[in-house]
Amino acid sequence: MTARLANPSIKFRPWSALEDEIMARMAGQGKSGSEIGEALGRPRNSVIGRCHRQGIKLRGKKCENKGGRPRKAIAQPIPLVAQIKPLAQPSAPIAVPQPRPPAQPEAPRMITLMHLTRSSCRWPFGDPKKPDFRYCGLSQHGDSPYCEAHQALAYNRARAA
Repeated sequence: MTARLANPSIKFRPWSALEDEIMARMAGQGKSGSEIGEALGRPRNSVIGRCHRQGIKLRGKKCENKGGRPRKAIAQPIPLVAQIKPLAQPSAPIAVPQPRPPAQPEAPRMITLMHLTRSSCRWPFGDPKKPDFRYCGLSQHGDSPYCEAHQALAYNRARAA
């Protein structure tokens, strides 16, 4: 059996029966994978893998509780009602600012393609195949190709229910 290695400069060296015997004896003495690997001239992970395939137990931490460490006792929780403090009553009513009514949008300038500039709103009006087809022509809002009013129509935002 030949092994394929990611790095061709690393030479594959099969395990010998003598190495298996030494590895089993050292593992029985409680040696770690690193110590065995150093004695055999092999990497630690190679020794660990070989021990696993051969069914040899290596020295390691004994884990008697499979569920992990024991849990600490938890104190009785305080009921949430006892933690809530009543709100202080405001001495004077709080004035809530009234929202301003939206500004009336400007009327579109209704320009043709020939009069359209880089900063003109490109909101179309009418059928492009007919001679009375026009664009809005107001100044663009931010990076949008539309004016503020048409940008609000073009990009619907999710409304709160």
